[in-house]
Amino acid sequence: MLIKDIISESIITCAPDISLEEALQLMSEHRMCILPVVDRKGRLLGVLQESDLLAKVEEVPHGFSVATLLGEYLDSTSNPATVLQQTAGQPISQVMNRWPLTIAAETNLNLGLQLMLDHGRSRLLVTDDGKPVGIVSSQDIMGKLIHLQKTASRQHPSNKEAKI
Repeated sequence: MLIKDIISESIITCAPDISLEEALQLMSEHRMCILPVVDRKGRLLGVLQESDLLAKVEEVPHGFSVATLLGEYLDSTSNPATVLQQTAGQPISQVMNRWPLTIAAETNLNLGLQLMLDHGRSRLLVTDDGKPVGIVSSQDIMGKLIHLQKTASRQHPSNKEAKI
């Protein structure tokens, strides 16, 4: 099975000249953790990732997401996320990760799982010919594996399903 067979999310991208604030609003509106930044031909230039932003922000309370920071803290003067406030008007190209971890759509699912484990990631940006085509998450993979197990059990009733 290939990564492209389990992509569950449609991809939303942005241009490198939009502001960080606009990018964060886009991420919040669409409940995204990864926002690919592309050139005019749709080729990947970098990504804005929630985890990258939170790593730059000191004293962010446990469990906060970019959407929460944007909604509750971006306008606050006592904001622990002052880094985001100070950079909100900068073009996203100034703060994006230029070397994101990606996986080709034609990659075997097992290699995708290994890449996630090796890099401690729960999501990977999926690309085809240098262009983002989707995002695959560990939940997508687990869901597909559970579905395959149930299908195999129905086709071969002599096999017992493991109870979870």
